[in-house]
Amino acid sequence: MRLGCGLVTGSVFKRLRRWRWSPQSRSVLLVVALLSSSGAGNAQGLLDEYTLRHWNVEDGLPEGLILSIKQMPDGFLWLTTPHYVVRFDGVRFEKLPDEQPRAGLPGGFRQFYVDRQGKQWICGNEGVLRSDRNAWQPVPLVGGTNAIGPPTAKETPDGQVVTSGKLEFFCIGEDPDGKVMAASTRGVHLFNGQELVFVPMPTAQAGAPPIITGAAIDSRGEVWLAADEHLVRFKEGVYREETFPAELRARGFYQVVTAGADVVWVQQVDGRLFRHSDGRWSEVVPGGLRVNSVLETAGPTTSWVGSVERLSRWKSGTWQVLGGAAGDFPRDVRCLELARDGCLWVGTSSGLYRLAHRSVRMFPTGPNLAQRPITALWPASTNEFWAGTTG
Repeated sequence: MRLGCGLVTGSVFKRLRRWRWSPQSRSVLLVVALLSSSGAGNAQGLLDEYTLRHWNVEDGLPEGLILSIKQMPDGFLWLTTPHYVVRFDGVRFEKLPDEQPRAGLPGGFRQFYVDRQGKQWICGNEGVLRSDRNAWQPVPLVGGTNAIGPPTAKETPDGQVVTSGKLEFFCIGEDPDGKVMAASTRGVHLFNGQELVFVPMPTAQAGAPPIITGAAIDSRGEVWLAADEHLVRFKEGVYREETFPAELRARGFYQVVTAGADVVWVQQVDGRLFRHSDGRWSEVVPGGLRVNSVLETAGPTTSWVGSVERLSRWKSGTWQVLGGAAGDFPRDVRCLELARDGCLWVGTSSGLYRLAHRSVRMFPTGPNLAQRPITALWPASTNEFWAGTTG
């Protein structure tokens, strides 16, 4: 977008002032259309920096609860709701035309995934589907389907009840060699070309199965499991319990999410958050959010955090909140996706949101311009412009 103004003549244009913006400038706000956006160090600053758009069932979304978002190479967004796979072009929502997936996967969808070969997968609560020649087929499961010992139940802080005797799938991904794998309430299942073969955990072989309350697959193809309040990593076919530094006093995990760029976030039952990057663990403070999704967008210092309470940005150790007492803000955030154009897509239990960088920058003016209408502008640099006033 270009900023321009025509030739101003007569008595309207009476004074021309050179005006430079600085953080110390004060008084009223002058709104100037520029391509850049200003940073902010508080909650309101996020709304100054981004525009927010919301789509829900009234806009054509088949269901309000969105469980996963993925942008495909053709630019379309693919969404999963509990009972539909949906393609979105920015204007219209199109349900997957084949009704077979809904009939073939009882219990609802959780994730839509495309592997390195271009094959499409749907991970559901009770199974996995794979697209073959435009037809969806359930993937046979080998092992891990029979209950071991008496079933036990556990309620997580976000209100989810997980039962050890019930098989439910959390996510699907690939290892470094391109082998597809899925994580469930039992553990890890590896695809051998025809079937998903269960890899039992050592504790499950010895007795009662562990209660796995959360799972995630990072960009390196490692599976992370919150199992019986411990954090377990599955790598190269082997389960290993993760060791934390003693000074962190980390224990009692129930949720684990991957944030991109080989980063993992985990949460304790008491709300404490921990972040793993470059082989090291650190605590993210303050905690207290019931985190569902994390996306790191600009290196290790900036993260978008989706939680039951709100959408937040964690930047250089400081929290910024997108929300408030009034207004249509994302809450109960389930998934995040950063599009190639820089927009952040947010899936919630009440529809789809998009955050786009604003093209409006707000400049505080000096006292000399506080009461004078601005009739013409001419930008001289990023933080400097000439302003024409009426007096």
